[in-house]
Amino acid sequence: MCTLAHASARVDDAVPRNATSLRQRSQRMSDLPCMVGESGDRRDLAVCRHLAAGDAPNDGVVAGVTILLHAVSFVAGWLASGLHLKLATMRCLFVALALVVPASVFAHEFWIEPSRFRSAPGEQVAVHVLVGDAGAGQREEMTRRSDHLLRFEAYGAAGASTIVGLFGRAPVGLLSPEVSGDLVLAYQSRHTFIELPAETFESYLAEEGLSRVVEERVRAGETLAPGRESYARFAKSVLHVAGAREEGRSGARTIFDLEIGLPIEVIPETDPLTWQEGDPFALRVLYDGRPLADQQIKLIHLVDHELKILARTNAKGRVRWKPPQPGPWLVATVYMRRAPERLKGDWESFWGSLSFHLPDEAHGSER
Repeated sequence: MCTLAHASARVDDAVPRNATSLRQRSQRMSDLPCMVGESGDRRDLAVCRHLAAGDAPNDGVVAGVTILLHAVSFVAGWLASGLHLKLATMRCLFVALALVVPASVFAHEFWIEPSRFRSAPGEQVAVHVLVGDAGAGQREEMTRRSDHLLRFEAYGAAGASTIVGLFGRAPVGLLSPEVSGDLVLAYQSRHTFIELPAETFESYLAEEGLSRVVEERVRAGETLAPGRESYARFAKSVLHVAGAREEGRSGARTIFDLEIGLPIEVIPETDPLTWQEGDPFALRVLYDGRPLADQQIKLIHLVDHELKILARTNAKGRVRWKPPQPGPWLVATVYMRRAPERLKGDWESFWGSLSFHLPDEAHGSER
């Protein structure tokens, strides 16, 4: 018989891992110094370690997986009615499905990755929108979909403009900035509903550091209940258009830290363009325009896929950390609350991300 403890272990075992290399990198990351915050609280960078792949929704295949899960649920119920199977045995059927379905089915990060983080005026930039396990190098490119896209804009010194693209095609957007300076790109999705088996949902909550939700499910007696969730994505990226700013700080307006007003928003407080190796990097996380305290974030290098840092925000919603190397970085975080009546399901989650490029000493190489 499959016990509940065995079920949890098997869900975890279904997640692919490169154990040797990840342990080696984990050891190196654990030696990174944590940055002291404004108040001297060392929680600004609480943990430095490699993150194992987890279970969470994936926009590209969520509908099919939901159908499969419901099918297994129906079969389990039918068998139970005739054979009086115990609850633990029925739950094993869900675990078996988790072993068959790839881990990437349950989404990980969602982010914007332009073809270049630095461009010249008039140069066309393809704006790719990706979903997957960024840390494992597993990514699926989104196409432009009217049923998913709610808002896709570029913010510059002159204001906001819509990022255009062809529906049903990738990349999701194309732009050709004409003016030098900063551009902040923002993508907001519509809500998507998913229902996950209890074990998978609990694993996903643990992976994203959503302990408050875990505790609330325990208090409500919902630990064994499936996770019924409506989620939305809020991705940002900072793009630099070369020009006067490289010749002096007064050449162009800097808006890399622009607050757009997304429901959940990651905002850099350090200018990515002027960052130098060895410098700290600061950012803050807002929810509904207010600092989000004690919020888990993932800091993932988009080229060196094993380089990942797990951190939590301080009381002011801030994190200060020292990037171990330049290149393209992704910051990802998930916030969850009880779903309002207008949405399907029991929970509403907000997936926020920010991508940017930290220059090397040559101040020109992006990769």
